[in-house]
Amino acid sequence: MKAILTHIIILLLFTSCIGKETKTNDYKVVNHNFPELITNSAAKENYYKGIEKIENGDYKKAHKFLKEASKNEPNNKRILNALGNVEHELGNNDLSIECYEKALKVDSNYFETYLNYGVLLNETNQSLKAKRLLTKAIKLDINDSSAKGVLCFNLAISHYNLQECDEAISLAQKAKEEFSRKDFVKTVNEFIKHVEHNCQNKIVVKKQATNRAL
Repeated sequence: MKAILTHIIILLLFTSCIGKETKTNDYKVVNHNFPELITNSAAKENYYKGIEKIENGDYKKAHKFLKEASKNEPNNKRILNALGNVEHELGNNDLSIECYEKALKVDSNYFETYLNYGVLLNETNQSLKAKRLLTKAIKLDINDSSAKGVLCFNLAISHYNLQECDEAISLAQKAKEEFSRKDFVKTVNEFIKHVEHNCQNKIVVKKQATNRAL
């Protein structure tokens, strides 16, 4: 099952629509096509340069540009969220959490950060905290059904890691209802089979689910 969660292409580019798949590690929500959320011109320029580097897999250079963007425009939730993702990719989980916490202080309804933060918590064996965070996120007013599907799937993994198998399956089914893209549905179906098999045999091996939003 680990292969399902770590080797299937999962980066989702949420601009005006779902974009290309570019990474084989995580489900990420990348809402970077809303320039009005960044008002400082230098911050905006550095932000988009950082996003470009992320899409090319160059996280070190992305980090440089996003750090500059954050200096140009401190306390911008979109910049902090993207920087948190890059810190995570570079293995700086404490710094990643710091960015996510700051973003949520700026906007406690910013679902992209809830999603990314939940991913990090699932990956670092903090599934109970991830469950609480993602449960809160699902209750937010989110108009994008694809994003809801990704949230439900990550929350399903949190429940599975906590050996709450019925809840995990129910949420996984809901994820498919919200987001019907073929590769996503295939991943979720494989997850459901894995949960059913292991829970039936009372073998629960914690899984790492990941989703993020820039």
